[in-house]
Amino acid sequence: MKKLNLLPLTLLFTVVSSLTLLAQAPQKIAYQAVARNASGTVLPNQTVTLRFSLRNASSNGTIVYQETQTATTSNIGLFNVNIGEGTVSTGTFAGIDWANGAKFMQVELDPQGGNTFIDMGTQQMMSVPYALYANTAGNITGTATGDLAGTYPNPTVDGLQSVPVSSTAPSSGQVLKYNGTSWSPAADNSGLTLPYTNTVNSSSTLISVTNSGTGGSITGITSGNASVAGVFGESTNASGGNGVWGRSNGAQGYGVWGTSTSGVGVTGETNNTTNAAGLFANTAAGGDAIELQGGIKVSGTSANRAAFQITAAFSNLVLIGPNEFSNALVIDNANANNNQTCMLFVTRVDNNSLAGEAAVSVIYDSATGKWRIRKSSNGPIAVGEVYNVLVIDF
Repeated sequence: MKKLNLLPLTLLFTVVSSLTLLAQAPQKIAYQAVARNASGTVLPNQTVTLRFSLRNASSNGTIVYQETQTATTSNIGLFNVNIGEGTVSTGTFAGIDWANGAKFMQVELDPQGGNTFIDMGTQQMMSVPYALYANTAGNITGTATGDLAGTYPNPTVDGLQSVPVSSTAPSSGQVLKYNGTSWSPAADNSGLTLPYTNTVNSSSTLISVTNSGTGGSITGITSGNASVAGVFGESTNASGGNGVWGRSNGAQGYGVWGTSTSGVGVTGETNNTTNAAGLFANTAAGGDAIELQGGIKVSGTSANRAAFQITAAFSNLVLIGPNEFSNALVIDNANANNNQTCMLFVTRVDNNSLAGEAAVSVIYDSATGKWRIRKSSNGPIAVGEVYNVLVIDF
């Protein structure tokens, strides 16, 4: 019998780049060789039969796959076949476990195209057909761990960065948000989710809004309870701070401006006896701290308001010694009591003719810490007389 040499030109492992996740790697390996006789002469235009056996772990290991194919050589003895397209006698090509152990390829040839095969040798496949291995690499089995739950090959996502994911199914338009406990479906709001609260320790401004157009930067509107503010500012620093602070760099601008069609435009309030509810200062020499357009209205209880009426009665009239006036009207007001530095403006209110009435003045009684109203004519103050009082502290 004539000895034949089957000289493999290349053993090609096709790696197909997938364009979609659904694409599968081709279940075949391209094999190309040249058939020559013992003297090296090619066998042109000849039908030959090939048997491929894929052995596991060693050159004489268990055959995990075997097939036969018929090929016709070219005029230079070249032939091409695809292993995986032949007549299968053992195993399945798709069932080859490329990840488990080394693989050895045995090639046998019958140059007459029959079934009398000549062993052409066995060679280890030094490179795993990666596309074929990748096609089964995802077939992991066992219990999932970490942020995955269930079992492979179909685990479920149970968490992100060890934070659990809610099992609630999302609705259209929702996104996954962290609610402080877990990742849960929530609305994808482009702005703030209301109500919104947050606490940050920072030396920088937390919210800065600049409008270079003609509109406002921040607008607060409330239509609910009458005691609720549209914009509310509070400073909890015991050493100072501003609840609301405004500044204007324009000659005709206002640092803080308020308007109301029926209520109060701007109001200030404090709950201590040291600081004023409102403070207005002009640091420019000769400038005005307050400019009023319209009248002044002072409100509050009679005990603490800066402007009030007082009516003479037996309870608030005191007798004065023989060298003083016969009596005086005591002013009992929190803004004036024990306060020698304040100024009091007093006017008499009476529906009767004031002809011949004496002028009134006020004096401070250091013994009682209270101011008194008296008449300059040393005349008595009669019960029922009414006086308007304005207290200015400085």
